[in-house]
Amino acid sequence: MVFAAVGLGETTLEATALETHADVQRGEVGRRSRRSATLRSFEFGWLGWLPLLVLALVTRAEAQVTLQVDPVAGPGGAAHQHVVRASDGTLYALAILETVTGDRELRLHASTDGGTSWTTDATVLNDATSGMTAPNPTNLSALAIDSEDRLHVSWGSYYYPSEFAQFYRQYMPATSTLSTVVDVSAVTGAAASNRTAAMGLVVDADDYVWMVAHGTSSWVERLLQSTLPFASDLSFVDIGAVSPSQSAQNTRLAVDSQGRIHCSYYRNTGNGNYEHRIYEDGVGWGASTILGNTDPTNDYYGTLAADALGNVHALIAVDSATGSTWSFQYRRWDEVNGWDPALVLFEATPSDYTGIANYRIFALACDAGSGNAFVFYRDISTDGSLVLAEKSLSDSAFTFTEQIEPPSLELNTYHQPTIRGTLYPETNRTEQLDLTWQYRETTAPPFELRFTRVAAGTGFRRGDVNDDGSFDISDAVASLAALFIIGTPTPSCLDAADSNDDAAFDISDPVYSLAALFIMGSPAPPSPGTSTCGSDPPPSLGCLAYSCL
Repeated sequence: MVFAAVGLGETTLEATALETHADVQRGEVGRRSRRSATLRSFEFGWLGWLPLLVLALVTRAEAQVTLQVDPVAGPGGAAHQHVVRASDGTLYALAILETVTGDRELRLHASTDGGTSWTTDATVLNDATSGMTAPNPTNLSALAIDSEDRLHVSWGSYYYPSEFAQFYRQYMPATSTLSTVVDVSAVTGAAASNRTAAMGLVVDADDYVWMVAHGTSSWVERLLQSTLPFASDLSFVDIGAVSPSQSAQNTRLAVDSQGRIHCSYYRNTGNGNYEHRIYEDGVGWGASTILGNTDPTNDYYGTLAADALGNVHALIAVDSATGSTWSFQYRRWDEVNGWDPALVLFEATPSDYTGIANYRIFALACDAGSGNAFVFYRDISTDGSLVLAEKSLSDSAFTFTEQIEPPSLELNTYHQPTIRGTLYPETNRTEQLDLTWQYRETTAPPFELRFTRVAAGTGFRRGDVNDDGSFDISDAVASLAALFIIGTPTPSCLDAADSNDDAAFDISDPVYSLAALFIMGSPAPPSPGTSTCGSDPPPSLGCLAYSCL
């Protein structure tokens, strides 16, 4: 194991290069093996670039990076969206930093090289009036980004039984511009004695900001919408309680391709249900649907993700009280069919998890263009390792793809996993899997906030047919070979080969590419363009493998 110290002003981050995990786990072939095999079959014996591409793939191992070491080391007490990507590819990670005992600064880490190295922004996002200092410092936070790369931050100081307060603020990293702090609890009229765990932000296609908010009754979370795009006047409208009656806790938000706001939440009624409800502008609230079951015990926790095809994906912890068999279940929603039947990701008996972990050990994301779902979780049903799994829309089950952290039976060794990515803005979509988690060597702090990037999904550069990271004449040559030389394999990423984005791969594509390269005034290949990895909204041809080098 090699450690490279990276100086970052007030803090030092350790860039940790770890050994590449084996591609074959439990008898299943890892994603990188499949991708390498596909690319190895994509050989043009008459071109000299293949050795360079193979070398790039071999050396493209993921590296873990430690962003922060302190008693908090993360976004707070539960897994929230706290990493976003700006239009220029910069990653921002929001974390709570305990500077001295009892005082906690809300800070941003930034990376301009895809997560290989990070710097810590000097700006402190909270202040002495909003949870920076004891006795009730910040303990939960969430982050969102809009199409102008403005960061939206929500955080809370939530202390049982009667000290609850929530805040919101905007930040422009390019200019280090901070808005004033918005007292969200005052917006809703919530008192400090009204208990809550509200924490969630999402930005829609028109850059309106939606927020889960502290309610006026204990454990009844509310939905807020900004009055203007970008929340430019720092004003929000209270849409109402997320639940039609009684409690709504641990609410998660996703905005779908039609602009509807999907809310999933724990509702403490009967045996404790996990439910789903939609809010739509001009229509109002829909009915609440139970996602888990109505049997004992409580279904405390879940999360949502939306793709560009009209699907909303959910992962929930069913029967997650101590002493029961925990069932981690995936479901998918679309407007025509509603919710699919539950698909069990894995289950854990009391003997699997007692003294090892709690149920908040998973994260969910999806690729916008293909609808592929990705889950990042601690596999307490086997050896306690931290792993990735993937499922396409047509698959009947998730397939194990990679082990991120090795087996561990220690209490909460891997905690608060997250995957970056939201449907809007498009620059924050999940083309690569940007993963964070909290690592706890022991039950006592300090802990570590860790990051790694794994190439995944259908991200590609339009026109980069040979997947060498650039758009040039070799790509047109590769297309012509695939189209007209017998025995030449079809490009592994047809979306990249579809240079003119007409949902067909034919002679018009290399002609389009050559014009873009050599005829002044000719249009460049359409979105996602030739320089940034992105996805293709339907109709698309699909992308079996692309490395986003």
